[in-house]
Amino acid sequence: MREFYSMLAISGVGSIAIVASFIYSYKWNKEEDASYKIPFRNKLVYAFLIFAFGFIFILSLMDLPNVLTNKTEHYEGKCEVWVYGGGRTAESMEVSVDERMISFSTQGYSKVKDGLYYCEVDYYPITEQGTALKLYESKGKNLVDLD
Repeated sequence: MREFYSMLAISGVGSIAIVASFIYSYKWNKEEDASYKIPFRNKLVYAFLIFAFGFIFILSLMDLPNVLTNKTEHYEGKCEVWVYGGGRTAESMEVSVDERMISFSTQGYSKVKDGLYYCEVDYYPITEQGTALKLYESKGKNLVDLD
């Protein structure tokens, strides 16, 4: 849940900062030179950043009611796990289930390795942030030690 709130905060603050930067840049340069126009390349950069941060912010807002009421979707079946990161500890992992890529922090899942498993996953439906994960060697087999 911490990942969700940090994603919401960063994307919201980022969107506001980029819009404010664009407005400030335009007004400041307009005062210096009455004929100033923002170069097209800069407009494209601003548009891309506003779109990227805004898209993530809107997705997070759409999933906020699910997070506040702890309404998750449950999946049980075959899945593939990818662990990302460098150094001694991985920083994130993704679980691929039925055309969905569910993201997890590796905190609490330090012994998980890349591979195919039978799994039970709880996740928020719109942002696909995972909340709970159980991995089995195969259906009806032993639970994999996660931490």
